[in-house]
Amino acid sequence: MATVSERLEDAAASHEAAAAQLTALLDAIKVSRTEVIVFNATGAWENKAGIKYLDVVITGGGGGGGGSGAYVRYAGNGGGAGATVVKRFSRAELDALDASVAVTIGAGGAAGTEGVAGSDGGASSFAGLLAGGGVGGASGDGQLVRGQIGGDASGGDLNLGGNPGGSASFGDDNGSDVVAGSGGAAYWGGAGRGGAEGSLGGTGGAGAAPGSGGGGGAFGDTGSPEEGSNPGGAGAAGVAVFKEYY
Repeated sequence: MATVSERLEDAAASHEAAAAQLTALLDAIKVSRTEVIVFNATGAWENKAGIKYLDVVITGGGGGGGGSGAYVRYAGNGGGAGATVVKRFSRAELDALDASVAVTIGAGGAAGTEGVAGSDGGASSFAGLLAGGGVGGASGDGQLVRGQIGGDASGGDLNLGGNPGGSASFGDDNGSDVVAGSGGAAYWGGAGRGGAEGSLGGTGGAGAAPGSGGGGGAFGDTGSPEEGSNPGGAGAAGVAVFKEYY
């Protein structure tokens, strides 16, 4: 049978081992500095060994706004916003990735011209995360159509679908008060404004923040700054933001 002295020594050794394990665990999660990397275009992220964990926010491209028709009441819808995915990668998850990992940034959708819908935004992706692009806005053809949907999201801790674009308001038979649909606002804000037939100008506004949709174009009435048919605004390209913890 072990003596009291031997038991005390064993207990002390166990405590020392536990303390060493705790110290190693704290060192593994302790953060001494951070770095932020922003991708506005497709590229590659370098998986450095010293990173303890990684936060990623990735957004798809916004849809372009639809162009107006060729009549005073015809206005286009806004493009949908790109989706956003948010995820934290642990060091164990990073160890399963390659040393260089592709980052794809979706392009913004092109604006629609007279009678032409806006183009869809492109999808953004990284390591199993997928942020879809927003759908391009319908063109103005005298029919009431819902604003176009935003992109879909998958793979993250938080998957946020893009906001839809706005629907056009056609006003009265004389073309008064016609306003095109605004673009969908992305995670970062910045929806493109819809065009109007009066002094505001009929061209839709471009998406002003990553992943936001472009506004639809409105037919400008006689004597307005942008008389006649007008295009929508372009959707904004997506983005990926990486925050590395060392």
